[in-house]
Amino acid sequence: MSRPTAPSRRRLPGLDDDLPDEVRHHVPTLTLARLVGNAAFRFPVPFLAVIARSLGVPLTTMGEAASAGEFTGLLAPLFGRRVDRSRRVSAMTVGLAIVAVGALVASLSPGPAALAVGFVTISLGKLAFDPAVGAWVADRVDYRRRGRVTGFMELSWAGAMLVVVPVLGLLVAGPGWRWGYGVLAVAAAAMTVVVRRRLRDEPSVVAHHEDSRLQFDRVTLVGVAGFATLLTASSAIFVVFGAWLGDTFGISAAGIGLAAVLFGVAELAATTLSIRLTDRLGKLRAVSLGAGLMIPAALSLGITGRHLVTGLLSFALFGFGFEFAIVSAIPIIVELQPRARASALGLASGTGTVGRGLMIIVSTRVYAAHGVGASGVLGAGCALVVVLVFGFGLRGQTRLR
Repeated sequence: MSRPTAPSRRRLPGLDDDLPDEVRHHVPTLTLARLVGNAAFRFPVPFLAVIARSLGVPLTTMGEAASAGEFTGLLAPLFGRRVDRSRRVSAMTVGLAIVAVGALVASLSPGPAALAVGFVTISLGKLAFDPAVGAWVADRVDYRRRGRVTGFMELSWAGAMLVVVPVLGLLVAGPGWRWGYGVLAVAAAAMTVVVRRRLRDEPSVVAHHEDSRLQFDRVTLVGVAGFATLLTASSAIFVVFGAWLGDTFGISAAGIGLAAVLFGVAELAATTLSIRLTDRLGKLRAVSLGAGLMIPAALSLGITGRHLVTGLLSFALFGFGFEFAIVSAIPIIVELQPRARASALGLASGTGTVGRGLMIIVSTRVYAAHGVGASGVLGAGCALVVVLVFGFGLRGQTRLR
């Protein structure tokens, strides 16, 4: 049984004092839970080449294994619909529990096939958890201020790369990558208990509305396509980061983990800036600005990727633009259909994971054949599509600004 909490007026960085007490009190807990889920999801990407070597398989095989988790996005509409009809906290705890199981499976996997099962299970857990959290926030926070709350919670994405992944990188370099997944399994299980005990579980505000089904109108399809393309662009670059460091400069697993801190710093800076600016600029404009920054950063990798410092700066700039864009885009997606918030976010995230899955396969193969510059071209092309969608395709939707 969940415990109701006493009202609190304490101020939290990035959160307005006049937000509902429930939001200000529980957002830190949900952010920590998201940190664990995001770390489980992001952990293998910088170390794909290291894991591939430990299993005795080529990088392309590990790319295919990692992409298997992304294709779970095909189930996103089913998960989103279920979340919309369910109690939000119940959906969150089920999702976290599934993430814990997936991390445990990955830690015990003897080869790439079993590891792919772990990836799939972790992704399934996030399909339940992430839309439930997004819908929980949208149920309680007005759209004009939702960017700040979303930005605060998205600190968990940067935190995963800034704090958790480098620490796990030490385990990869020491006892091995399976230990990293073991730690994540324990952390996800612990957060399952914490979320269940602290948050009050209530029926969804749209659970009994007959018109709560997802409507596939033009605006929704355009918004989902733009969001999915943004996620796809990220995979084109991030998936080859560790391989680039190892192949070009001979950097070890521990070094790759430390280099990932740069991503975390860039993402943290972008998220902090989004908390301050997204609502002021307008969310559509903010997404376009972030995606626009990704284009030159990705294209420059063909030149800067030959040198460690300049290459890292290009990767960091790309990560900065992506994080600013994605944090600004989440409130838009959740608002596409107010009576089917989780379904809309689930569809967008799920479609995006399918795109990422395809891009992981394509980008690792392109990288193996042509180098990091070619992967940069893939990322830049996707980012250009995002600019066109959010800068022009949704421009007439004043309610989404």
